[in-house]
Amino acid sequence: IDILLYHDAVDEKLLFHPETLKFFAEMKKSGLIKAHGFSTHNDHLNLPERNNREGFYDVIMVPFNHKGSFVHSVTGRYSEWDQKRLISILTQAENNGIGVIAMKTCSGGTFSPSANIEPSYKEAVLWVLQHNFISSAAITMANFEQVDEHISTLKNQ
Repeated sequence: IDILLYHDAVDEKLLFHPETLKFFAEMKKSGLIKAHGFSTHNDHLNLPERNNREGFYDVIMVPFNHKGSFVHSVTGRYSEWDQKRLISILTQAENNGIGVIAMKTCSGGTFSPSANIEPSYKEAVLWVLQHNFISSAAITMANFEQVDEHISTLKNQ
């Protein structure tokens, strides 16, 4: 397994509990996993900040898009964040050698970097990928046309 993530972390005490850390450390040491990390939908400032201080998890997966917010497609829950603070936290994560996976990349809607470019999801994804701290991104694709659009975008990068 390349990366094993603790999915949808919400409880700092559980995420950084000694037994949780021991489990991930043992899995990595045994070679069953190459890296460990966590994803979070709600606490995407505090948990990555703590990981920056402690340096345990190799990878973090957080919502990141041009709008600084999203509506969850299943639950309808709205979430927003301090974009400037998140960028600072993720920049520090990169400086610490921590991989950053962006999720909810298209959940901010279409984007245009300038008035002469039509707003699109392609531009929204490009906005995310322009940040050096982004190691990878989970990109929303609802049909084959969107798959083709994103593949052609990434081929040109």
